[in-house]
Amino acid sequence: MSGSKRSLLSSTGLGRVLRRVAGFKREEGGAMIVFGLTIFVMMLWIGGMAVDFMRFEHDRARVQYTLDRAALAAASLNQPLNCQDVARDYFDKAGLNTSSVTVTGTCSALSKTVRVDADTKVKSLFINLLGIETMTASGSSTAEENIQDVEISMILDVSGSMGWDDATGGQSKLDALKTAANEFIDALLISDNADRVSINIIPYNMQVNAGEDVLDLLNVTNEHNESHCIDFKADDFETVEISKDVEEGVGLGDLSLDGTTVMGTTDDLQRTGHFDPFYTTIDHPNTSSDDDSERLWNCPIDEASEIMLMSQDATELKAKINSLEAGGNTSIDLGVKWGSFFLNPSAEVLLDNLPSNSSQLTGPIDTAFQDRPYAYDRENTIKIMVVMTDGQNTTQYMLDEDFATGSSDIWLDPDSTWLSHYKPRPGWSNDYFMSKGNYHNDYFNGYRYNHGDDDRLSWQELWSMMGVKYYSYYYHYARDWDADEYYDRNDDVMDYVYSGEKDDRLDDACQAAKDQNIVIYTIGFEVSDTSAQVMEDCASTPSDFYRVEGTEISDAFSSIAKTIQRLKLTQ
Repeated sequence: MSGSKRSLLSSTGLGRVLRRVAGFKREEGGAMIVFGLTIFVMMLWIGGMAVDFMRFEHDRARVQYTLDRAALAAASLNQPLNCQDVARDYFDKAGLNTSSVTVTGTCSALSKTVRVDADTKVKSLFINLLGIETMTASGSSTAEENIQDVEISMILDVSGSMGWDDATGGQSKLDALKTAANEFIDALLISDNADRVSINIIPYNMQVNAGEDVLDLLNVTNEHNESHCIDFKADDFETVEISKDVEEGVGLGDLSLDGTTVMGTTDDLQRTGHFDPFYTTIDHPNTSSDDDSERLWNCPIDEASEIMLMSQDATELKAKINSLEAGGNTSIDLGVKWGSFFLNPSAEVLLDNLPSNSSQLTGPIDTAFQDRPYAYDRENTIKIMVVMTDGQNTTQYMLDEDFATGSSDIWLDPDSTWLSHYKPRPGWSNDYFMSKGNYHNDYFNGYRYNHGDDDRLSWQELWSMMGVKYYSYYYHYARDWDADEYYDRNDDVMDYVYSGEKDDRLDDACQAAKDQNIVIYTIGFEVSDTSAQVMEDCASTPSDFYRVEGTEISDAFSSIAKTIQRLKLTQ
C-alpha cells in the first residue's frame, strides 16, 4: 500500500476504530466481556424457555382439569343430555384453544362410561429459536357410573285384542308376549344379578287386579269383597302415590314400619264395583252354569290376573306370565299407576305387612329386598317401568255411587224364584210386575208377588246375578218397549271415563314417574299411529319407545334387557 493511502486510513475515524478493536482483542479483559455477554444471552434464552414450559404446564393443567370435569359431568346418570355434547360444552365454556376434543364411550340411562381426549397448542416465545414453534398439551380422562340395584315393573297388556293373531298369523299376540317376557326374565335373573334385580308383574286390561291381600292393607270402601280393584280419580294420576292427600302415607291403613305409624287417608279409596258392563247374561237360581259363562267382570277375579310383587324367582315369574289370559278393555293408565306405585318408596310399608303366603308374592320377600322400594335418591339404584300395549286406552266403566250400595228395585221370590220389578203405574192396582218362568218373560201376565223387604235384592246381589245390560233391557226397555229406557238406565247405572281422558291420565302418570327419575321403556305391539304417539310420549325419551310387529316384540324386550345387563351389578 502506498504511503499516501496509509496516511489516509490513519487520519480517518475508521482507522481509529480498527486500531482500538485490535487492541481490545489483545487485552485479556476484553475477552471476558465477550464471554460474559454470551452467558447473559444464554441465561435470557434459558429463562425464556422456562417461561415457555410454565405456560405449557399451566395450559396442560387447565386442559386436564377441564377433561376431568367434562368426563364426570358427561358420565353422570343424573343428567339426561347427550354425553358427547355435555363433554364438548365444557371445553367451549372454558374458552380453551383446543385443536382436538374426542369423546368416546357408551351412554344409557343405566350405565355411562365416558373417555374424553383433548389436545391444545401452546405457542412458544423462546423455544422457537430451536425451530419449535408450538408445544402440544395432551390429556385424557375417563369416568364411569353404573347402577347396581334395579327395581322393575313389567306392565303387560292382557286386553281382549291380545287374544288375536299377531302379524305373522302363526300365534296369538299374547303368546308372542309370553315368549318375549320369559326371555326378558331369563336374561336378567342370572346368577351375577342375584339379590340385585327385583321384578313386579302388573297385568292390566280394563282394570288392575291388585289382589285381596293388597286391598286389605289399603283404606278402601267395603261395598263387597268379590274383586279387588280401585277406581282412581283424575288427579290421582298426577302422583306415584296411591293417595297424594296424605303427607306421610299412601292411602294405607294403620300400618307400621320400623315403629312409625302410617296414617290412612281421610277419604277411602273407591273399590271398583263387582259388575259386568258388557254382556246380557244372568246367573239366576234356575239357570245352568253355562248361562253365566260369558260374563266379563269389570274387575277381573281370576288369580292369573293378579299382580305379582318384588320377586327374583325366575320360575315363578315365568309361571305367572304363562298363566295370563286375554279379555276386556284397555286401561294403560291404570297399569302405569299401579306399576309406578310399587316402585315408590312409600310402598315398602305395604310390602312389609303383606302375609308371606300372599298370592301377590312368590314366597316370603327375599331378605335382600326387605328395604325395597328404595328411596329415589339412593345411590347406584335405578327404577324401571316396561310398559307394553297392543292398542290404546278404551272406555272405563264404573258403577255410579247410587247403584253401588243399598237396595235395588228388584225382588226375588224365594218360592218361585221369579224376579219382580217395581214401577209405579198411575191407575193400576198392581205396581209390581214379575217375570214368570224364564226370569224376564210374561211381565203382564197378571201374577203378583207379595214381596217382603227381606226378599229385596241389594245392588251388590243384583250385579252378581246379572249384567247391567240384562238389567237395563229386561227390567226397563222391555217393560214398555221404550229404547230410551234402556239407554237412560245404562247411563244412570254406570259412569264412564273415555279414551281421550284416559290418555290424559296416562300422560300424567308417566310424567309423575319421570319426575321421580323412573326410567320408562314403552312397547307398542302392532299399534296404530295414534297409539304409537301416546306410548312414545310416555317413554323417558323417544329412543326408549319400541314399535314392533310379530316376533319383533322379543327383540324389543331383548334390547331393554341388554341395556340393563350392561350394569356392573357387583360391589
